[in-house]
Amino acid sequence: MKSKQKAFLSSLIPGLGHIYIGLKSRGAIFILGFIFLISVSHISYGYDGSLGGFFHGFTMYRIVNILTGLAYFASILDCLICYDKIFAGKIDINDEKREKIENRRLISMFLSILPGCGHFLLGKSIKGKNYLMIFILLYLLSSIAGMEMFRIGIIILIILCILDIYNEKISLDVNKQEKEEDYSDKFRYIFIGAGAVLVIYTIIYGITNFLSYIGYTDIVTNINYGFNLSMNLLIGLILGFVLIREGYRFAEKREKELDATIQKEHQEEIDRESEENL
Repeated sequence: MKSKQKAFLSSLIPGLGHIYIGLKSRGAIFILGFIFLISVSHISYGYDGSLGGFFHGFTMYRIVNILTGLAYFASILDCLICYDKIFAGKIDINDEKREKIENRRLISMFLSILPGCGHFLLGKSIKGKNYLMIFILLYLLSSIAGMEMFRIGIIILIILCILDIYNEKISLDVNKQEKEEDYSDKFRYIFIGAGAVLVIYTIIYGITNFLSYIGYTDIVTNINYGFNLSMNLLIGLILGFVLIREGYRFAEKREKELDATIQKEHQEEIDRESEENL
């Protein structure tokens, strides 16, 4: 029997723990996934400047590094969870169909470093397009308007994409894929909000440049400070409420799934007892 301690020690190098417990293709994906993340981190190094203030140096390079760190600990945890499931009989390492589905899910999660790409791989083009558009809006607002909180939003958006893919029902048979829901209504408020912020910023940018031109530099400094402060506070509150709401929804969904599993097992036990009595 494989040792859990050896599985843990092997998992300190991403992918090796999975290979040790028999999930070779999953381990290979983790290895390639981390090479991919490190490559993106290297490419993004020094690509865009820091924003200053509390978020000094908080560039895309830092964002990728944060996500790489989270993925590292997730790979260790995933290895230990898979170990328990394998030796509890909940995962059959010879089940090729299940393995292909879970491997496809894992690849999609790694690709979600660019929000939407993972959903495109799963055939969820509508959701993928919306996530990608939100990412572009957040990146433009953080880079052009210099609003630091939007870069926090990028990290949260990537995490939400990964969690969404984790909960997606995946089928290898294209004909059996569930009809994709149109998420336009759910995302429209984000597009409207981001567009409104960009319009307000453009107006203030024009006003402050004019005031600066005629010599009112103190007023310009106060306007810019007040605008950035108010936007950062507003965005921070909105992101906080979104995370809390999504957390509750995730917990409720898991609770319903657990209740359904318990009811199914209870019904199977009743049916088994009935067969034995017959």
